[in-house]
Amino acid sequence: MSKIKNIYGTELKKCNSNSDYQLYDSSINGYCNEPYGGYHNICINMNEFISNNFSELTGQSDWSKSKQGKNHCICQGAWANYIAKLKQINNNKLPLGILNCEAIPEKVLKEYKDKFRRWNNVTINNQHIDAYNELLRQCPKRKQN
Repeated sequence: MSKIKNIYGTELKKCNSNSDYQLYDSSINGYCNEPYGGYHNICINMNEFISNNFSELTGQSDWSKSKQGKNHCICQGAWANYIAKLKQINNNKLPLGILNCEAIPEKVLKEYKDKFRRWNNVTINNQHIDAYNELLRQCPKRKQN
């Protein structure tokens, strides 16, 4: 992989082991650096909480349960929609540690609002703002040495 940078400005890390995924999965050789289509640039830890409800809450087929225990590259729009729905359900209480920040390309911060505004037929008003703020909360800027 080329020297693509993550949101911290360091070399982009793999989100998952390519051997864990089939050709139809969203990562490119284990990296969340999809430059087209669904913009699968968010590396999320499919822990039990996330895997049990991600697909359902974002209006997709029930694929997320099969990813439990693995990291997965998800669509930026789906991430935005998921965060907005979680905020509604959990009264603004969101779990920390669900993102693999070092595996999220820096372009996400630059192109965030354009790619996160809409998600299929389940878009929530201002979901892009909630998702952007949650990304910054999950992945705070690192202090320079």
